[in-house]
Amino acid sequence: MAQGLPLFLAFLIALCLPSANLPLLDGLPLSRLPEFAALAAVVPFLLFSGLRGRQAEVWAKIRIRPRYLWMLLGAVLLLKAALAGSGAQNGFSGCYRSPVGPTQISHEDLPPAECERSYENVFGFYPGTRLDETIRFGPDVWNLVFVNTSRYNFYDWEAGNVLRERIPLEIRWIGIPEVDPGEPIRIDYVGEGSVVWGDVRETLPPFYGELHSVEIEPPRTESPLQVYFSFDDGSRSGQDPAAWGPKATIRVWRESASDAVLLRARSPGWGYRALAMLADAILLAWLATLVPSLWSAVRRDVVPLAVVAAAMGMCTLAPLAPAYRGIGITLVLAAALAVHIAFRPFRPVSMYLLAVAAAAAIVRVWASSGFGMVLLRSAGNDALSYESQAYSILATGSLRGGESVFFYIPGFRYLKFLEHALFGDGDMIYGIVQIAAFLGGVFVLFREADRRAVPAAGKILLAGLGAAMIFLGGYYVSGIVREGLSEYPTWIILLWALPVMMEPAGAGVFLAGTAALAVSYTIRPNQAPGILWVLILAAAAYGRRNLRTILLAGAIALGIALLPLIHNVAFGGQWQLSATAGGMSINLLLTPAIWLGALRGDASAAETVRGQMGMLFLIAEAPKSMLPTLVTMAVCFLGWLATVAWAVARRNASGLLWLAVPVGYLAVHLVYGVSTYYPRHIFIGYLAMAAAAVLVLLRGLGKKPAAGAAVESK
Repeated sequence: MAQGLPLFLAFLIALCLPSANLPLLDGLPLSRLPEFAALAAVVPFLLFSGLRGRQAEVWAKIRIRPRYLWMLLGAVLLLKAALAGSGAQNGFSGCYRSPVGPTQISHEDLPPAECERSYENVFGFYPGTRLDETIRFGPDVWNLVFVNTSRYNFYDWEAGNVLRERIPLEIRWIGIPEVDPGEPIRIDYVGEGSVVWGDVRETLPPFYGELHSVEIEPPRTESPLQVYFSFDDGSRSGQDPAAWGPKATIRVWRESASDAVLLRARSPGWGYRALAMLADAILLAWLATLVPSLWSAVRRDVVPLAVVAAAMGMCTLAPLAPAYRGIGITLVLAAALAVHIAFRPFRPVSMYLLAVAAAAAIVRVWASSGFGMVLLRSAGNDALSYESQAYSILATGSLRGGESVFFYIPGFRYLKFLEHALFGDGDMIYGIVQIAAFLGGVFVLFREADRRAVPAAGKILLAGLGAAMIFLGGYYVSGIVREGLSEYPTWIILLWALPVMMEPAGAGVFLAGTAALAVSYTIRPNQAPGILWVLILAAAAYGRRNLRTILLAGAIALGIALLPLIHNVAFGGQWQLSATAGGMSINLLLTPAIWLGALRGDASAAETVRGQMGMLFLIAEAPKSMLPTLVTMAVCFLGWLATVAWAVARRNASGLLWLAVPVGYLAVHLVYGVSTYYPRHIFIGYLAMAAAAVLVLLRGLGKKPAAGAAVESK
């Protein structure tokens, strides 16, 4: 159907097509808030077939034929391609690097580069690292993604090491400044450098103790401005921080007659800007035609949506610590889900908007320097390794990803690269996407709640489980996303895949769910028992009459699962099935010898087993900040136990098999340790408890609507 999914996919392609940076919606990476807003507006039409049908009616009513829409999108593609090929860019070309040599504990082999790479220039459309609208660089807006690499893995607890937050830098900016004839510029800085502006040569003498200013008179003729800046104040770990001055800072101002404003580069000619404005106008007009459909989809829920949005806004702006504001936002969303389950079901698009709004509010609490903020990963941390491996793909153009044979988990580096390639250097916008995907996945579990007449006791249990998962998403999962640790994609996949695998709606859905779970395995191979159990149950549920589809799904799953092996053979020449870190003593904690020793009365072995089992069942010492997570996980556990008891009483064999899914996820920890970053390694088991309990309860407690009942398409 011309008005169906292909048309919205074409719009998505037109939105994402990379171009020069002149349009507001300039394509990948989607690192500007207007681009993210455009993406958020079109995603519901990709998810909900009923909404696409409603939009087709809107277009027909205003006499917009499908071929006109296709022609407009084709025009955008041509305009963006022309701009990309023109080389017309706006801003100062910034070349960033650090003169510091790699640390001795680096495992990377990143090539030396005159200018470091940036995901903002992922396609290499222009020389240098990135384009800066203004020359404004300081500790609040560093946003240097290349610092998050293992070559700068300097331990700050070892005296004499470089401090990553004060790392020596060398930066060069080049561009034609937008100034009036005879208008000077002023440079405020902490560091040193020089300026070349036509026939004007100025030195920026070393100043590290305080901010220093230099005023520069303009050249006789219009000329490019070149600013060279470096910073190395000699600060190293083990020194007295009180003796240090400010961090690296430079700002270039235009000294106009009325005021000083940050200097901007001269924009390209009007012809290029006109093409950019035309491309933006077409895309924005296209988006404007979607407003009536979106309004009709949420009109019934507009009052509660407004109440929830206002409550989230108050939590976001409250004069409290970020942790408390995040908890407040999460509790508001948990209350909204409880209302959805027990009293007044929200429409699918309303649930989508709730998840996105909550995720954006939570991330806004983090974003102390804006949504483009790059979080500096700490040395010796897994997150630094993952960022470094993703950067290796960018810098080398190779899928080797920093390792010839996988030592760390295989798949996460590629997901991390895609996150940045799609949303830029910053960690905020992809954080919104991932948190919204988790929270939306919780709502997906309850997508049938408005169709089933669930008894009051069942609603209470379902509301408790749903609120627990929402709280975990806003309080704990959001923190894992922020820290850049690797498990969160598997948690999201579980929430979205489990309901469709339990009741496959068709071959396409079944194959997609299988592929997603196989990808989950490449991200965390230690989840293999739980993933395999879900696939076996799903194949049995899909039925013998669909044997070809089941065999195809098996081939897809096996092919994806073997990708790490193919990598290890291709790049390292070793037939290693997955990563090699699994055999380390810190990971392989409960070996057969330990278990035998415990059974034979060995006190040391018995203590090791008791400690592991205590952590596996949430009986462990933990900091106060972790107690809300552990308590909420315990709620999931109790809800799961209640559901198991209900299924046993009902002799619901199928339900019990699905309720065994969390056992598969947790069983691996009869061997592998859980103490590192506790409790993230066992979190998926408890999440599976809550998700499986919800799905089994909804299947068993409720009644499906009578034939012919009008329901909105999901």
